[in-house]
Amino acid sequence: TIHGAVSNASSQSVVSPDREASANATSGARFVVVDDSPTARRSLIEFLRSFETEIVEFTNGEAAWIFLQDQIGLLDNTLVISDVEMPRLDGYSLVTRLRKHPQLNTTKIILHSSLTGEANRDRALKAGADAYVGKFNRREIIEAISKALPKLTTSKKDSA
Repeated sequence: TIHGAVSNASSQSVVSPDREASANATSGARFVVVDDSPTARRSLIEFLRSFETEIVEFTNGEAAWIFLQDQIGLLDNTLVISDVEMPRLDGYSLVTRLRKHPQLNTTKIILHSSLTGEANRDRALKAGADAYVGKFNRREIIEAISKALPKLTTSKKDSA
């Protein structure tokens, strides 16, 4: 298994928190959630389930980085939503690695954090993040998802 991947009892290295919803997801999109806080990660995943798409979760940026490298060519409809402050590899460094990699540099990534202020937002955007949003701010998260994956949120609105 990848160190930092969230696993279940059957020792799968990467799991969706809701296998049935994931198997029935029709959007073809995928969220990669990266956060070392179990509470924050669970809260975000519960919210993202409403999009009825696959969700893969990690506890640190290094584990997500290994996974994303493994997924080259399969990331067209993938959106990474990562915390900023984490062990092993923080969110800023994850963004920097993605942007420097010739095959991963167009991967959509939103950084979310409890760190507020323009300096943090500027640092995230300078690193290459598509957006920087406040942790637990659902309005900001929806806006960022809409910009990153417009087809996903359009189909969600059409089905509402």
